[in-house]
Amino acid sequence: MMANRAGMSTSPRSLVPGFVVSSAAQQADNRSERNHWSAYIAEILDQLGLKAVPLEPESITPGRLSAISTLILPSEAGEWLTGAARDSLERWVEDGGLLIGSNPGYPDAALQDLFGVADEDFTTRGDADPYAPCGAFVLREHPLTQGALWPLHPQAPSPILGDRWLHFPRDAEPLAMLSHNDGKLQHFPAITYRRLGKGACLYFTFDLAQHIWVAHQGRPVDADYDGDGYYRLSDAIPAREFEPELPYADQLLFLLRDVIAQTGQPFIAPVPPMPGSGKPSDVLLYWGGDDEAAAGTQVIASDFMREMGLPYHLNLMPDKQGAFSVSKAEFDAIKANGHENSMHYDFQTDFPHPYAFTEAEVLQQAEWYEQAFGERAACSVFHWCHWVGWSEPAEWMLKAGGCADNSRIHRTSPPLNPTNLIGYVFGTSFPYHFLRDWRGGNERLPFLSEPITLYECGYRYEDLTSDFTELHRGLEMAARFHLTADMFFHPVNLYRAEVAREAVRETLRWLDAHNVLARHMGNDELAYWWFARSRASLTEARVSAEATSFTVACDWPEGCVVQVPCRGDVARVQSSARPCETTLRDEPWGRWLWIACPRGRTSVEVTWR
Repeated sequence: MMANRAGMSTSPRSLVPGFVVSSAAQQADNRSERNHWSAYIAEILDQLGLKAVPLEPESITPGRLSAISTLILPSEAGEWLTGAARDSLERWVEDGGLLIGSNPGYPDAALQDLFGVADEDFTTRGDADPYAPCGAFVLREHPLTQGALWPLHPQAPSPILGDRWLHFPRDAEPLAMLSHNDGKLQHFPAITYRRLGKGACLYFTFDLAQHIWVAHQGRPVDADYDGDGYYRLSDAIPAREFEPELPYADQLLFLLRDVIAQTGQPFIAPVPPMPGSGKPSDVLLYWGGDDEAAAGTQVIASDFMREMGLPYHLNLMPDKQGAFSVSKAEFDAIKANGHENSMHYDFQTDFPHPYAFTEAEVLQQAEWYEQAFGERAACSVFHWCHWVGWSEPAEWMLKAGGCADNSRIHRTSPPLNPTNLIGYVFGTSFPYHFLRDWRGGNERLPFLSEPITLYECGYRYEDLTSDFTELHRGLEMAARFHLTADMFFHPVNLYRAEVAREAVRETLRWLDAHNVLARHMGNDELAYWWFARSRASLTEARVSAEATSFTVACDWPEGCVVQVPCRGDVARVQSSARPCETTLRDEPWGRWLWIACPRGRTSVEVTWR
C-alpha cells in the first residue's frame, strides 16, 4: 500500500504536524492532584520520530490550521473547543487535513459528528484504579492496520488502560473493535477512521495518551501486587493478565505512523545508519548484563564479546560496604575492549523484604561507584529489577548523574527469573522518557527507560542446553518491525556456560542468514542515540504527486535515517550533502524509502514517477 496519491495536487503541500496542548488544563489537573494524561502526547510523537508543533487551543483558527497537515487533539478537547474552532476543524479536514482525537472528556456532539461516531454510553472507573485495564480491543484486517498486526499473536486482545466510550460508527469505518479480555468481540468500535472531503479523521474511543503512558511507565510500585514478596517492576506491570508477547503500545504507534503516512509525512527512523557503509540499518540490538558481583567473570565475558565483534555493557554490583568485585584495572580492561561499565544498584541482598529503598540509599551506592572508578554511571540496572514508587527512582538516578535505566522487566512474576523468554509487558520495545506525576507538574525527565525484551534467550537456563526457538522469534519480530531490542546476557553466564556463548553466535548467524543489517550498541550508546534522535529536526517537508522533500538536522556521528512513504516508483533522490545511501522496503504495510542522511543539516528531494 502506497501513501494516498489520489487527488494529490501537482503543487507541493507543506507537511507540518501539530498537537494541541492546553497549559490551563494541565495546571487545573495538577492543582486537583491528577496527572494530566495529555502531557504524554509529546512523548508519543517523539517515539514516532515525528517532529510536531505544539499549539494552544486559541490557535485553532483557519489561518493557523492552514499551515498544519496533521493535528492531534487531546482527550479533553471537548471541554474547551468553541463552536467556531470545531467549524474550522471540519473545513480544514475537508481541505485535506488529518485530525486525530481520542475519548473526549465528556459527550460533545459536534466532535462526534466530525469523527463520524454516535455516542452510546460512557464507561468510566471514576475514582477507581487509573492504572488498571478497563477493557480490551482487537485490530481488524484493514489496509491501515497491516503494520500494527502482530504476527505472533494476530488475534490477541490488547488492553485498554484508561476510560473509554461506547460509540456506534456512523460515517466512520472501524479499525479495531472492543473486546472482552478473552478476545470475544463486542459490537462497538475501539478505533475508527473516517474520510471527509480530501482529508480524514482517526479516532480512539479511549484516552490514547493515558493508555500509552500507563503502558510504558506502569503503575506505581506502592505494594507487592504480584505477591512474590518483593517490590519489583513486575508489580508495575499494568495489564498482567494479557498476552506478554504483545507490544500493545507499539501497535498503536505503528497504526499512527501508517495513517499519518497517508499524507506523505516522512519520519525519523528509530534505528541509525550503519557505521562505515552509511547504509540504513534494519534493526538495533543493544547488549548488556549484570555482573552479580561474580569476581573473575567480567573481563572474560567482555573478551568474548570483543571476539564476536560486539559491544557490551556490564552493570557492576557493590556489596553492602561499597566494595566491587571488579578492580580498577579490570574496569579499565573492559573499557579498552570498547565496552561500557555501569552501576548495578542492589537492594535485594540482605535487605528485609518487601523493601522500599530511598533516595539517600541510591545516591550512596552511586557515590561508591564514582569513588571506585572515577566516573558516574550512565545507564544502570536495579538488582532483581527492584523499584519503588513511579518516577522517583529515575529522578534519583538522574540526580546521581545517570541518564537511563534497563530494569523494566519483560514478564510477570512468577517466575522470579524469566529466562529464555521474550516479552513486552510495558507495551514497547523502544526507549522512552520518564514523566513525573502531578506533584512534579508532569515534567518530562531527561532520563530514559530501556525495556528488557529478550532475556537470556537461546538456551534453557535450568539444564544449560541450547534452545533457539525464543531467540529466533524475538529476532524475527525485531527485524520485521525495525525495533530496538535488548539482548540481555549476564557476564557470569557468558563466562560459565558455552550454551550462552553459543546463543550469541547464533544471533550473528541468524542475522547473516536473513541478510539483516543490525546496528549493535551497548546500553549507554543506545541512550545517547535516542537523545540525539530526540534533538534531531525534520522541517521544510513538502509533498506533491511528483516529489517529496524535507530538511533534516541531526548531530549523531553517523547521522540518521528518514523514512519516506512512497507515492510512486522512485525516479531520483537528490541531496544537498554527499549522495545518500537508500533502501527501498516493500513492507506488509506499504512501500517505504529509507534515506540515510549524514550528520549535520541535509536537504533531500525524492522524485516519483
